[in-house]
Amino acid sequence: MKAGPQSWAVGEAVQTGFLTLTVRAILPADGGPTRYLLSNAAGTKLYRFSPYTGVRTVTVEEAREMLASSKEQLERKAQREAAKAYAEVQAAAAINNLLATA
Repeated sequence: MKAGPQSWAVGEAVQTGFLTLTVRAILPADGGPTRYLLSNAAGTKLYRFSPYTGVRTVTVEEAREMLASSKEQLERKAQREAAKAYAEVQAAAAINNLLATA
């Protein structure tokens, strides 16, 4: 691999120290750095990578828990964003009603 920025998109090969691993999932974290679920080229080992903490081996069960936790976080975020959008639409409707009667 050549030096320089790497693409950390799912399916891309990334260099982490002396290992070349494939990005299998991107796991956003609330308030923390994004984590990545990686595998070796053969697909026989799983790793977690996070900036500042580096690479560590994870079991299939740990990976399953990481994916479930990430899904829950994304669902909570989507609910918050939907509630925020709904409140903005309600406020805009109230303003339109106020101006329509003026």
